Amino acid sequence: MPKIKGNRPQPRVALVGNFEEKVVQSLGALFPTIWMAENLTLLNDTVSPLEADLIIISPSHYLTQYDSNHLDFLYNSHVICFSSSIEFLPGPTAGSRIQQEGKSSTEEYSIPELPLETYSLLESDLSAIDNARGLLLLKLQIMRRWQGSVPDDVQNEIVSQGTIFYDPHRKLPFATIFNRDKSNLGVAWLPSDKFSIVSWVELICTHWAKLDPVRFPNFGDWTKTPEWMTNEEITLSAEINKLVSDLENLKTEYENRISNLESELVHSSLLVNNGKRKLITGQGNELLEAVAQSFEELGYSVTIVDEELADDAPKREDLRIHDPNVKNWEAIVEVRGHMKSSGQTSDLNRLPRFAKLYRKETGKEPDKLIYVVNGQIELSSPQQRQKPFASAPDDVKTFGELEGLVIWTLDLFKLLKLVKTEDDKARIRKSLMDSVGYWSPF
Repeated sequence: MPKIKGNRPQPRVALVGNFEEKVVQSLGALFPTIWMAENLTLLNDTVSPLEADLIIISPSHYLTQYDSNHLDFLYNSHVICFSSSIEFLPGPTAGSRIQQEGKSSTEEYSIPELPLETYSLLESDLSAIDNARGLLLLKLQIMRRWQGSVPDDVQNEIVSQGTIFYDPHRKLPFATIFNRDKSNLGVAWLPSDKFSIVSWVELICTHWAKLDPVRFPNFGDWTKTPEWMTNEEITLSAEINKLVSDLENLKTEYENRISNLESELVHSSLLVNNGKRKLITGQGNELLEAVAQSFEELGYSVTIVDEELADDAPKREDLRIHDPNVKNWEAIVEVRGHMKSSGQTSDLNRLPRFAKLYRKETGKEPDKLIYVVNGQIELSSPQQRQKPFASAPDDVKTFGELEGLVIWTLDLFKLLKLVKTEDDKARIRKSLMDSVGYWSPF
């Protein structure tokens, strides 16, 4: 929750129902901002459900049908309920609530360990109880569409950890206090008339202030209130508050910058996925286009042969590439993608046939036969793939004797990241021109 700004200091507390005057006066001394309303409907007329930090429900209050339209107060604030006439309160997880489960039929009760600082208050309030029969019992309920989202035993554990005292036979609490899952918001339901309201409110809020210092700033520490601070403490506190504010502003600035960069990254990744990354994931025309663009990025003039062939012409190589720095140098290129294999020997045999057609057409031999392959595409990670013809190096050697060169598209992808200048491009083209067999440009 972001730090709240505004004229009314925190914690901002709404008293719902009818409280004794001395209770209201005591709570007014505890909290800097107090609203009072007979019910949630009237409270909603003056206070937003998002404005209140804490809702305290009086012992005699019950929720009317009109209040059911304003339950946001209970779900967006800390809640301390002293009423035994409420049907339910928010539970510890989404889709759960704490509801009434009849009354106890036993005289006995047990007091477990509590996540509170003292037992003295509990002991003094409950010392007069010698018979628990007739006290209201509370039980966790999971609404049907949320059943199974969080295991019941986990949710019951959250409630039982906050049980203030309970029926030892049915294992159900007479009163409970807990924090909601994935939230700092707390719920306390103390429906017995034995609880002293002001003392329990102060004790519970002191506990919650450690978990939610934004809604309960300095609560429970009177030495941090200006009335009881020295001028030096007030000055230092103001400087700290300013630095905290500056830190929040800086955090917001960096979060915005990170968000903008993340958006740019998503856009860039989409472009790469439809472009260079096809060298890793593509086959067919997608792979052919990615390879053609890669050669162009390295400075070659590239011709996609199929685009210039007549409809009745025999199949030729996929690409022809020309080095602008070497007069009359031209290579023919075949591009293949395979889901399972790392490369097929039959592909290597296609290029010598295409070389004969090239010689017949141009009157000269191609300067280089280049086989570009993206193999084992079905493997989920490029690291798992083998280089082309890893198990048939002799086939690559024979292909090299014909001025043949095998290029792995994964090498081509990594190579393009190293290109910074025109000299880099020229050096890579020279490596390609001089190499036969496997191309190892790194």
